[in-house]
Amino acid sequence: MMQLLFLYGAGPLPLDLAQTCRALQLPAHSLRSLDSAYLPDFEPIWRMDPQGEVQLAARPAPACLVPGLLVEATPPAAQALRNTLNLKWSIQMVLNETGGVVPAWLASVALGQVAVAEPTHAALQQVQGFLNTWKIDPLPATLAATGQPVPPLCDVFAYGTLREGEPNAPLLGSATSEPCYMNGSLWSLGAYPVLTPAREPQRVMGELRHAPELTSRLVAIDHLEDFTGYHDKSMYWRVLGRVHTASGSKLAWLWQMDEVPAGAVAILSGDWRDRLVR
Repeated sequence: MMQLLFLYGAGPLPLDLAQTCRALQLPAHSLRSLDSAYLPDFEPIWRMDPQGEVQLAARPAPACLVPGLLVEATPPAAQALRNTLNLKWSIQMVLNETGGVVPAWLASVALGQVAVAEPTHAALQQVQGFLNTWKIDPLPATLAATGQPVPPLCDVFAYGTLREGEPNAPLLGSATSEPCYMNGSLWSLGAYPVLTPAREPQRVMGELRHAPELTSRLVAIDHLEDFTGYHDKSMYWRVLGRVHTASGSKLAWLWQMDEVPAGAVAILSGDWRDRLVR
């Protein structure tokens, strides 16, 4: 079975994947790039390892994202790559832009207090080169290198009770609202709706709500959605989605279910406020 690795600091460039396989004495196509992804609720930092080398790492930060690349690897390739990079690895959940949540091997996640350090120009260029080549935003890593704060993602796709004028809208504080939609299916459970991924292209209408205070309000909203982590005990999962507005597409947080719950009734219009159900 293939394994997934999430690389956000540095890694093989497109033309180097085959070369990396040869260097590791592995069959060709043992490594395959997939797409960009994000480590949720972490921010990038540069830290000094015990050997005195400054590397890009990550530490917990509500509503922040660490962008990176998902690489599919055969088990021998995944193990060889982990051994070659000589870092600590663990499996973490990472998010894509279509509501997906996938487990992947991840290196150098720094939990707790770490010694923040400034990277060398060469180290920063290596990371920027890797991210730019794969069309991944290098700004978070660049900001961290200069000691500047990495901004959290404060946009929320509100399609139900978090919409402006709905009962739970105050949880987003003084958030602004902009009409938008995203692909998905909408269902009613009576007092509240459920969004699930659509098997066929469908639009779910809602609002892009920009909440500057989201980092301090996220715990309350996660509690409302019964999200305690990416496991079966959570009712909704907090994921990422690409929403479409009059000014273009934007990345936003949303709370969804992967499966249609028992008793749910389809909202044919895709708009919770219509309450048109079948």
